[in-house]
Amino acid sequence: MNFLKKYKDFITPALMFVVSIIVFIVYINIKVFEVAILMQIILSFLGTLIIPIFNIFSKKVKIPLFLNILITLNLILAMDLGSALRFYDLFLIWDKVCHMYFGFEVAIIFTYIAQLLKIDKINIVGYSVIMMTFVLGCAAVWEMGEFFMDSNFGTEFQNIIRSQELGRLPQSDTLWDIIVAAIGDLIYLAIYLPERYATNFKIHNALGFQLNKA
Repeated sequence: MNFLKKYKDFITPALMFVVSIIVFIVYINIKVFEVAILMQIILSFLGTLIIPIFNIFSKKVKIPLFLNILITLNLILAMDLGSALRFYDLFLIWDKVCHMYFGFEVAIIFTYIAQLLKIDKINIVGYSVIMMTFVLGCAAVWEMGEFFMDSNFGTEFQNIIRSQELGRLPQSDTLWDIIVAAIGDLIYLAIYLPERYATNFKIHNALGFQLNKA
C-alpha cells in the first residue's frame, strides 16, 4: 500500500509506455516509417513524466494524479491516435473532438492554478471570464504550433488545403478549433457551477483538489 502511495504518480507514465509500444507496433504496420512520427510517440510518453518528476522535487506543491491523467488522455487522442494512427485522416471530426477535449482539460487545469493563486473564490462572472480567456489563449498557442509546423515542415495540421477543397475559407479549420475549445470550457463550467454551489466541490476534492466555496 505504501509502495503504491509513494509511486502512484508513475502509474500513468507506465500505462503510457505500454500504449506507446502498442501504437508504434500498429503504426509501422499501417504506414511508411517516419522519424517525425516516432518522435511524437516518444514525446507523448515523456510528456507524462513531467508532473511525477515535478512532484518528486517540489516540497510545497503536489500536482494531483488526476491532472496527469487528463494530459495523458490528450496526448493519446492527439498524438498517438490522431497523428501516428491517422485518426485525423480517417475521421474528419477527430480534430474537433481533440480540440474540444483540450478546452475542457485546460479549464480544469485553470481551476487548479486558480486554487494555487488563491483567486478561486472571486465573483463567478469574473472567474468564468478569466477561465475562458485562459482557455482561448491556450487554444491560440496550439494553433500557433500548428502554423509553425505547417510553415517549416510541410505538414497540413491546419487543414488549409482540405478547407479550400470543401469550399470553405482557408482559416476555417483554425477558427473552428478555437470555437470548439471554447465549447469544451463551457461544458466544464456546467460541471463546475453545481460543484461550487451545491456540493462544495465534493468531486473535485475527491480527485485531489483543495477547493472550498466559502
